[in-house]
Amino acid sequence: MRYIDPYAKLRYTFADHWHIGKGAPVKSHGYSQYRGMCQLLMTQPYFDGRGHSAGDDYIVACAAGAERTGSLTTWAWVSTNRHLTKVVNDLATFHGLSDSAE
Repeated sequence: MRYIDPYAKLRYTFADHWHIGKGAPVKSHGYSQYRGMCQLLMTQPYFDGRGHSAGDDYIVACAAGAERTGSLTTWAWVSTNRHLTKVVNDLATFHGLSDSAE
């Protein structure tokens, strides 16, 4: 990893698409760029907001400066948590196990 400078990425599942935010290389530009990426995502009409998943909660807190910007592992967790929560909610709704309609 000494020679690799990965880009900041924020993936967000919605409906039948993905929002994929790509920032600059993290070694040379730092992780603080995730705050702006979260703030931009929060302006989108498909952002579900606080309370939808732990990943959404982290995005809101990071955008507000109440949570650390983390590492690449943190953002893989945020994206995965959001995706799995969305899929489980969709399956529950599809099978009539939930009242929520997205």
